[in-house]
Amino acid sequence: MQTCDVEYQEADKPPQNSKSSTGEAEPLLGCELSTTLGADVSEHELLQKKGWDYFSVYAGGASGPRSFVTMGFDKQFSKLVDSGAITGDKWLLGGSTAALRFCALISGLISRKNISYELKEHFAKMVYKPGDTPKTLAPMMEALFLKVLPPHLADKVLRHPSLHLCIMVTQLRPAYQNLPEWQLKALFGLFLGANVVTPASLKLLQRRLCFYTGPHPPPFITPADEVTCLPLTSQNVYQVLHATTCLPFMSERCEYIAGVGSGLFFDGALSDYHLNLASTPEYPLLLLGDGPGPAFKQTLWDAYTWRRAPSQYRRNVTVLYPTQQFVECLEAGKLPTVFDYFSKQYIADPPLRQRHWRQAYDLSLSHFPGHPLDVVQEVEGHKHTAAAALPGVQAVNPAAACIVYIPVWENGVRG
Repeated sequence: MQTCDVEYQEADKPPQNSKSSTGEAEPLLGCELSTTLGADVSEHELLQKKGWDYFSVYAGGASGPRSFVTMGFDKQFSKLVDSGAITGDKWLLGGSTAALRFCALISGLISRKNISYELKEHFAKMVYKPGDTPKTLAPMMEALFLKVLPPHLADKVLRHPSLHLCIMVTQLRPAYQNLPEWQLKALFGLFLGANVVTPASLKLLQRRLCFYTGPHPPPFITPADEVTCLPLTSQNVYQVLHATTCLPFMSERCEYIAGVGSGLFFDGALSDYHLNLASTPEYPLLLLGDGPGPAFKQTLWDAYTWRRAPSQYRRNVTVLYPTQQFVECLEAGKLPTVFDYFSKQYIADPPLRQRHWRQAYDLSLSHFPGHPLDVVQEVEGHKHTAAAALPGVQAVNPAAACIVYIPVWENGVRG
């Protein structure tokens, strides 16, 4: 892969919007409230009062450029922090792309720069060429780590008094860490089948690590989650960023993290794709889903199955997600995905992919709601206006179908 500098043009912005045939604005973003918010009047009133500040934990998916569809949150959250509307301790949870976006968010707040925009642009300007190897990708990822977490800001990000990072990493069990690549691929194929039968099989292959900032381990992670929590420090932070974005068979191996030691560490998506914990009542969680729709997966392995996160996860988890209408308003007629890097159409025309990705990003920024209830269509029998759906959006491709995540282990990429 290489970077391709294509300037962002005004024409790259997403199309403006129109009303549906019923005359009502079509929602581009939706919000499915936790069952606690749906059943507890006092909690619902507290959400109405506090808005985005109601949540203690904000989680993002390990979903590459697909995360662009909710990056309006990053802008909105930054404004709320600046205004003093975000109070108390908050935890930013996720692996891979989520770890990068949350580093960028805090770095941006400290530096007063739009580093979230720079993250998006770096992703967009990366270009794949047939024959590229892990050594080709490595310098681009290293440059990205330094962009989202500039060395001169790293200590301030790690020591932020109220915003705490929780970066998920997957570690293979010691018995497998020295296998040659062909045997490791065979092993992954074996566990891919085993996971179809039972997700408990994955415990034999991998363990979950959470690298955290702040004085204490994340209080919403319980022993039942079976997560090993370790401090994120100036000695290991860039090693952790390498590990959490280390795509199997695509990236250069990550074989050491200070505070853990030697091992074989992979992308956080393997163990924590969208969300793989339920949180607790004391720490309500907002998941920035990548849709369309509120369903989400616990692990990347589950992308090969019908399995979705268990219903008990919804007790304390609210999901913000793009709707099918969001998809239909995109020129591409689909959401961004890592697979786009390897699309013959986009390989031949990188500026086209970049324009499509930037449209998804812009649509999220321009239509992100000021309050969670603005995009909840019905709560306890009461309808709420979809403030994130501005009148006038014209669906470019009404028949567009959603892209489904089907990872390809041979290429080591995920959608």
